[in-house]
Amino acid sequence: MAYTSSLLRVPRRLWLPVPIASDGFPTTFGTTDGTGHAETSGLGAGGGGLTWTQQAGTWGISGAAANCSALAGGLGIATIVAPTVNVLASVGVTRAAGAAGLVLRYTDASNFLYAYHDGTNAALIEKVAGVDTNVVAPAAAAYSAGAALVVILDGAAARLFYNSAAVGAAGTTNITTGAAHGLWTNNVGPTLDNFVLYARGTGGEYEVLNRYIK
Repeated sequence: MAYTSSLLRVPRRLWLPVPIASDGFPTTFGTTDGTGHAETSGLGAGGGGLTWTQQAGTWGISGAAANCSALAGGLGIATIVAPTVNVLASVGVTRAAGAAGLVLRYTDASNFLYAYHDGTNAALIEKVAGVDTNVVAPAAAAYSAGAALVVILDGAAARLFYNSAAVGAAGTTNITTGAAHGLWTNNVGPTLDNFVLYARGTGGEYEVLNRYIK
């Protein structure tokens, strides 16, 4: 199909969004290093210098990726604090057993969102007052070692993606507060790599682009 346009703009000042957090987990676990996404220098570089808090379990590095070597209460959770609850979060998941992925909008051990791949299915779950409820119900998603699990949150709206494909339909969450986001697992086997967190822009983070809109 052919398209026509009467106005094309190429900005003189190039721009890529800078992540809130980015970690490639090369050698040590504790502070994000800014290497969890492609733009590690120049335009779009950033996301380093944030402190990981180990909310549950003992986290470290295994094979240049994050790994929880000991669980607490059956879980491993590590978070960084972001300036916004509305985010795009991504992490590469490599399984050996169990399930692993992302934790989002973490407030405490009884209130948070988590997304995972268990080798067969991917899902997005909310834990409210300690009770788990599906936001995006477990659905088949062909596993590929290291493929990215992605969650997009805008207010109560939530979407889940795995390996560049949508998983299920958009969901709605009751958890709309909590600005800590990060890593989740229920097994010591998986490793997690290339964690990156971007603001969705609902707080005006990308208003610089308005100069190119007419």
